[in-house]
Amino acid sequence: MDDIQQKLLPVFLQEVQDNLPAIESFLLARASMNCDQSALDRAFRAMHTLKGTAGLIKADSIRSIAMRVENILEKHLHGHTCPTQIEYDALLFAHKQVCVLIDCLKTGKSASSEVMSGVTQALDLAEAFPGQSSSALKGQKETSTGIDPFAEDTV
Repeated sequence: MDDIQQKLLPVFLQEVQDNLPAIESFLLARASMNCDQSALDRAFRAMHTLKGTAGLIKADSIRSIAMRVENILEKHLHGHTCPTQIEYDALLFAHKQVCVLIDCLKTGKSASSEVMSGVTQALDLAEAFPGQSSSALKGQKETSTGIDPFAEDTV
């Protein structure tokens, strides 16, 4: 790690400490089938910050995972939907592996390539088979194929 990276490491670790709880809180709430859009927004913003600060210290593995998780969260944030079980499982696994990579960064150990390989496979699966998410929009009925065109118009 060069001098600049070494100086920025404490900033990154503080950002991690400040932002990982928002991500974890969203994931734990999702485990209880409670998909709160404000929690999703906080998790998205936290992951965005984590991605940016990881980029500053050239923690490319963490940045890469954070970017992919951020993309999944952003899709649901803008679509007003919640992650499917496949996506949720991949997000949870990615969160755990980011924590492993952060611990490796703190201790100066190198992470095994298996960490990245497993996360990549889980996120690939989530992106390939997202399924139908339950809509968070009020007043719109959903079918297994999407919005019900015969639902009463609430406008």
